[in-house]
Amino acid sequence: MGHLYPGMLDVSTDLTSVSAQLGGHVEVLELDDLRVRVEKVSDAEAVARMDLARSVFDLDDTVDETDFAWGARVSVGLDRLVEDFGLDSLAYYHRGLAGEQHERLGAGLILGASLLTARGVPAAGEYELRNSRWPC
Repeated sequence: MGHLYPGMLDVSTDLTSVSAQLGGHVEVLELDDLRVRVEKVSDAEAVARMDLARSVFDLDDTVDETDFAWGARVSVGLDRLVEDFGLDSLAYYHRGLAGEQHERLGAGLILGASLLTARGVPAAGEYELRNSRWPC
């Protein structure tokens, strides 16, 4: 989801080769696919996700509550994205500039990616497709 990390030419992957060599299907997604799902997350769902994160992780005292709440909202949206597209793994990256909405979404992906990975859906930042496992 998103695009390659600028300057990381070794990350570039021929997506048709992935399917041919490893089987499965590669879905190319945009951050807008996530954005529309995040917009539908309720406050109660975000609070429940924050509670889940607190039960799974030890949060440092310096964690900003507003950023944490945003990450929780993005995490719920990410779960919906995985379900809607039937994803077995995810590689993502978006640089974004000047605080625009996609930059904010990309920055909010870390909690959701960690929770996905913990439950067996590997999620790798910097568009590192090679870091996720593929079903065989």
